[in-house]
Amino acid sequence: MRRLLLLAPLCLVLSACGSSNKQATFADAVSKTQKQSTEHVALELKVVARGQTLSFSGGGDFDTNGTRGAYITTLSSGGQAIEFDEIIDGTKLYLSSPMFTSTLPSGKDWLMYDSTVASSADGFNFNALTGISPGAVLTLLENTAPPQMHLGSATVDGVNTLHWQATYDTSKLEKAIQKTVDPVYKTFDVWIDDEGLVRKVVVDFTAKQARDSTARAHVTLTMILSKFGAEVSVPIPTDAQTVDATAAAG
Repeated sequence: MRRLLLLAPLCLVLSACGSSNKQATFADAVSKTQKQSTEHVALELKVVARGQTLSFSGGGDFDTNGTRGAYITTLSSGGQAIEFDEIIDGTKLYLSSPMFTSTLPSGKDWLMYDSTVASSADGFNFNALTGISPGAVLTLLENTAPPQMHLGSATVDGVNTLHWQATYDTSKLEKAIQKTVDPVYKTFDVWIDDEGLVRKVVVDFTAKQARDSTARAHVTLTMILSKFGAEVSVPIPTDAQTVDATAAAG
């Protein structure tokens, strides 16, 4: 659980000028991808903090414009691998894992974290893990500042794409996030296909390890999108199946 507490806060935070047409192409691709009803997501996340390296990988499907989805994931650290089922429903994150079996009450299979409820753990709340939804990552891209750089063509997941780079517009950063997490984003790398859809995003940033700490963690997120518009069903755990872990984390 300590590794989850460390990982959760840190994921909050997803020189060349192009022509005006290229800038419009980038913005249009982000907007068009945001409007897709469903997508498949492959995710890789690496966090280096407090002398630890956490590697997080998974895949799953999202509907409701990238805000509700289910992952099958593995968290690896120190030679250990922990498997999880994850369900993201807007601001709520549900986790299920064999490692919880001995600690959850009978009949309860899921832990739920609500990002709208602040947690005092390391001075953060748990919207970090919900931040790895495609909807949240696309919002980061929406908040980039022109001009965006066009770096040439590349193949992603067997699809022809154009490789772009973009810089986050720091004026869009919420004051509360700046105070607690203070993310510093490096250049975003984005790959857009011939249909004008975002197919891959790499976000590289650092963030405070704790509210009052000067130490920072380094986070690298890679997300690949595919199968736009395919039928997706995301079952949300009921209250009877769930333990609300947000208060406990605080």
